Amino acid sequence: MAPLRDNLTVGTRVVIAQDADLRGDISVGSGSVIHPKATVLALQGPITIGSDCIIEETAVIVNRRSTPLKIGDGNLFEVGCRIEAASVGSYNVFEMRSKVAQNVKIGSYSVIGAGCTVLPKPIRDDQLADIFDDDEGLKEEAAVVEAEAGSGNRPAQREDDAVFEELPNQTVVYGADSKRRLWSGEGAQQQAALHAKHLEYLRDAIPRVHKLKIIQGVRTSAAAPASATTPASTS
Repeated sequence: MAPLRDNLTVGTRVVIAQDADLRGDISVGSGSVIHPKATVLALQGPITIGSDCIIEETAVIVNRRSTPLKIGDGNLFEVGCRIEAASVGSYNVFEMRSKVAQNVKIGSYSVIGAGCTVLPKPIRDDQLADIFDDDEGLKEEAAVVEAEAGSGNRPAQREDDAVFEELPNQTVVYGADSKRRLWSGEGAQQQAALHAKHLEYLRDAIPRVHKLKIIQGVRTSAAAPASATTPASTS
């Protein structure tokens, strides 16, 4: 794996604690808050985090795919969660120590319960035809693999085949067995109001007790000069 090239881009009113670990090509939308000890690693493709997201202590977000990991607005990543999803929509809650595999897409307005793990559902026999190539396609792929192996090249991974499941909007994952259900959306406005108050509190409290990360070459919608050195919390 090639060494990571750090490229951190932030919007306005972003707060990032100094000891948060951000590596690789990462973009953080305006108003988002990243707590101390949080980790965001763009190991392969870039990570784009939307506006007004909260990433709490020891939460981990990782992109191991060469395609970008896009995260929407207003998401809450609670303490100790580990998210390697193919993509994440908006206004989701990932509760403490929850986990999401890299071959799952998360919609919007969903809740992944504390300690729950989201893996693709098992594939039924009647779904195999939709996943595997037919005989001709399989033979063509085998020929390509053999040719590339003979030349010493490794075949390229088919990124679109790496996503096995997409959770619909308003999915709730809960319980020791990580069961799933859909919710009606009732209470979404109250949740959004609490999230806004949470952000307001964090933007005031974190700079009081933690040093903030200094961002070299901040780029926002009103692009700063490449030589600028600006605190991540500065508008």
